[in-house]
Amino acid sequence: MNNTNLTNTYNMDDIFKVLGQTALISKQNTESTAVILDKLTKQENLLSGLAVTTNKLSTDIGVVKDDIDQLKLNEEITTTQQETIIETAQKRVCEILGNDPLDKQRYFRIFIKRLYTDARHSAGLGSKISRTKKGDFQRVVDFIEGWVPSCGCTALKERADKNARARLEAKKQGYIN
Repeated sequence: MNNTNLTNTYNMDDIFKVLGQTALISKQNTESTAVILDKLTKQENLLSGLAVTTNKLSTDIGVVKDDIDQLKLNEEITTTQQETIIETAQKRVCEILGNDPLDKQRYFRIFIKRLYTDARHSAGLGSKISRTKKGDFQRVVDFIEGWVPSCGCTALKERADKNARARLEAKKQGYIN
């Protein structure tokens, strides 16, 4: 179509009206796009801030979890765990001393003392069994189950016999009742 036909079909006012409406719609679309872009930018900034906050919270939660785990490991053992250590120690000493009831009667005490001393020095047994930390419990039990007197069984028995003779002599001389 040429311009003459267009002007003949539509009058100029109508064309300007349509052009004005088109310009208005175009302007509104441009403004809407700018508003949407502004909102998207704000949401992006908000999401970025949330991501940073979430990462920080996640790190803080990890630190708190590690602290709680450490506290649990440093907590003293339960009564049941204490009884387990005692039973395991008694069983181990009886295994070492064998089936002779006289040997058990004569040497049990010195062997159990040596076992507990070695466990304190090497495996983390507490100053009292009940003061042992939960984190050391399994290591203590494993140590006791495999314990052998470092000085040897014969030397420990000889030391017990020597102490018994000394106590007997002191008693004869009236130093102890």
